[in-house]
Amino acid sequence: MKTSQLESTLWLPVPAASRAGGFVLHPYLDPHTVLLVQLFVLDAVYKPDPSGQRRGTVTARTGGRLELGSKSQLAWTVIPLFEGPYVRSGIHYASLFQGSPDSGFLGSVISCPVSEVMAGQLKGRKLKLLKNMGSVAVLLWDGHYGDDEHPDLPVLDGLLPADKNKKFLKTQSSRSGKEMSHMVLHTLSRKVRRKGRGTAEYQREERFYEEAMGSTFYSLMETALMNAGYGPL
Repeated sequence: MKTSQLESTLWLPVPAASRAGGFVLHPYLDPHTVLLVQLFVLDAVYKPDPSGQRRGTVTARTGGRLELGSKSQLAWTVIPLFEGPYVRSGIHYASLFQGSPDSGFLGSVISCPVSEVMAGQLKGRKLKLLKNMGSVAVLLWDGHYGDDEHPDLPVLDGLLPADKNKKFLKTQSSRSGKEMSHMVLHTLSRKVRRKGRGTAEYQREERFYEEAMGSTFYSLMETALMNAGYGPL
């Protein structure tokens, strides 16, 4: 697995949706409330529409049915949201763990500090870090303030294992991953690829690619949540 240079489109600023420049959450105020972050992988192929005037189709690479299963769960982590009665504002760097969280871990973080639970389960080998020492950065602040109104956000890296801090920093600074433009160009004809990303054809297909992939993943995620007994997104 290489370092990703992509950002989650659902976490990117949405000016029309929120004056805060992101998504406003309304979690329950409790010292042990956490944000659960799960990363999923979708082995899918995008095929442009022959007309070039509408978005193409997304199918499974194997030709079978697309679905989110246990093999789709790439990594996860949790981030504490509050410190006393206040939002724990900051740029949170958190290590990513393999698979998905079990009930034992989730049961522990509702009564104990997240950092202590992580350290204990890593020591007991109940948690496994990603082999490439991957991590996520989550910007968190009080939703009463807009993106240009909140104070400077401190860097909080207490959720990165101290003894492996240099390895995490090395992964964060790596630029070996592929940009989305590479994936979009790969779906186009050789003639269009030669012209690069500045053409109207490419710009249009990039928009179609984002729409098709986003819509497909959203639908699959919502179906998985409903089947698991949760509400819709």
